[in-house]
Amino acid sequence: MYHIPGSRVRLANGRHVCEGRVEVQDGQRWGTVCDDFWSLRDAHVVCRQLGCGPAITAPGSAHFGAGTGRILLDNVQCRGDEASLLHCRHGGWAVHNCRHAEDASVICAGTWVMGIRFHEHLAVPHPFHPTPHPGAPSSEHHGSPMSPILPPQLL
Repeated sequence: MYHIPGSRVRLANGRHVCEGRVEVQDGQRWGTVCDDFWSLRDAHVVCRQLGCGPAITAPGSAHFGAGTGRILLDNVQCRGDEASLLHCRHGGWAVHNCRHAEDASVICAGTWVMGIRFHEHLAVPHPFHPTPHPGAPSSEHHGSPMSPILPPQLL
């Protein structure tokens, strides 16, 4: 399970942190999102919010397994430019006509590995390390401009 603290959105049951069943927090408890009206625009907002690049697909029908507990959002309709899924139109908190067999999911282009975000074959430093550490080799020393910049403890 992966989420950015404070984001109130996370992904569950994916093979990596940038894919999975979409879950949201209502302030205290986590719950799922129903796939009614779920689209690639909605998935783009989730992927961008989590720092996972653009969405590749927006599977429904509990693609990453059915959640448990509450279903918190239904009829989500994002424009695609929202900063958070919680800024998108929806039918109201915990107002739904769904079962967990209809949980929404996302598959994003990016992945996170050992604190490094990989996106569309590019390596970007983790946001907690926005610049290379002093003394860390630059990409020109790796022989490829596409080489990841690694913190010294990973070199």
